Amino acid sequence: MDHSQLVNGLYDGMKRQHVLLGCIAALVLLFGANFMIDEAPKKLGLVPISTTIAHSYIWNLVTSSFYETNILKLALDIFGTVLVGANLDMGRKDQFCIYFFVSVVASTFGASAWSFMRFFVMHKEDMLTNPIYGFAGVLMTLIMYQRMRFKNVPVYALFPSVTYDNLPFLVLSSQIVLRLLGMKFLTRDIIFSVISIHAAWFYLRYFYVKEDDTVGDKSDEFAYYKLVPPLLQPITLPLLTTCHNIIALTGMVPMIDTTTRSRPVTLDHLGRPSGGGVGDAAGSVSQQAMRQVDVVSERRRAKAIKLLEARLQQEPTDWDNSTGGDGAGTTDKKTDGRESSGGGGAAANDMFKV
Repeated sequence: MDHSQLVNGLYDGMKRQHVLLGCIAALVLLFGANFMIDEAPKKLGLVPISTTIAHSYIWNLVTSSFYETNILKLALDIFGTVLVGANLDMGRKDQFCIYFFVSVVASTFGASAWSFMRFFVMHKEDMLTNPIYGFAGVLMTLIMYQRMRFKNVPVYALFPSVTYDNLPFLVLSSQIVLRLLGMKFLTRDIIFSVISIHAAWFYLRYFYVKEDDTVGDKSDEFAYYKLVPPLLQPITLPLLTTCHNIIALTGMVPMIDTTTRSRPVTLDHLGRPSGGGVGDAAGSVSQQAMRQVDVVSERRRAKAIKLLEARLQQEPTDWDNSTGGDGAGTTDKKTDGRESSGGGGAAANDMFKV
């Protein structure tokens, strides 16, 4: 399959995606508003102090996610929507629309709340007065939904290393790198992307109702810690688990049990498991170790018995020679007794040394 066939497939798929075509139309329409409305960024973008206090621009909570001022950013938004959403299957349209709206509003409302928190804690007014806008929150909402459906499937067949599993991390990492390089015009909506990736996962994990009436995606492939690559998971897993359990204190989600994880099996000097009960895998390991120890013990025991039998066969002759009637015999008895006693001790020592 070559590029032309894939592009034709994307084109045919997009013709059936009326919701996504509406999003693209909203992007183009609000981009055109830059040429017709004075101070359009402050009226259509999210300015927290104007949205909630000064002017009550409540519509900013929605329009800011579909508003762009840069033609290059607009082209990237449309390209990303087509690439990710051409094969979209909404399933139950009512549930998808609820998920879509909740995630978009959560990203803009969360950005506004973060701006006020930053002002009260750090006394920085820039995020309260500067407009925040961009399509990244909507695009991340779409990516997370596709990740739930396709998981490890490649986004574009000719680039198999880029899958729906790692696409959220790649998009967010690219935004961070561009931000560090000073390209603010491409990353003005990075706050939307960060909040949306968490809000979308949270809703899809616990509240989204699928076509078969099952609620959420509880599979291990959709676990929270797998939002990052496997190399970073040992570092991020404790932090993510802690954050999840803090949210679980509200009762909205179940706690992650960290006390039932498998522990390394410890064996005593005989190869027996020490401590509490172990699982099937631990039991098989301990049984194998015990069998190995039993073979060695049997060999040592057999060798010790042979040495003891050889020593016992020599002792009657020594005692017969020591039973004479004269004093010399008595002396020999005592001497031989001491010698035989020493020999017995040596045999015992040899037995335990084996």
